[in-house]
Amino acid sequence: GVNKTIDIKAGVAKVFHDEAPELVAILEKVNLPIDLLNQNLGRMAKERIESPKLAKIFLKEHPEVWHKWVSEDAAKKVDASL
Repeated sequence: GVNKTIDIKAGVAKVFHDEAPELVAILEKVNLPIDLLNQNLGRMAKERIESPKLAKIFLKEHPEVWHKWVSEDAAKKVDASL
C-alpha cells in the first residue's frame, strides 16, 4: 500500500522551544493524511475560508486525527470549547 500520510515539520525559535515544551510536544505529533490536507486546502481556496475558521472546522470534523496529538484532558477541553 501507499503511505498516504504526511509528516509536517514545524521549525520553532529556540526561545519558543525552551519556553513552551508542551506546545513543542504537540507539534512533534502532528501527522495528517495527505488526502485530508489536500481536501482542506482546496476547501479553503474554493470557499475562501480564513485559516482560523478552517482550523475550527477541522477540529470539529476530524477529532479522530487531532485527538492523537494532545492529552485526553486537553482533547476534552478543546471539544467542549467548539
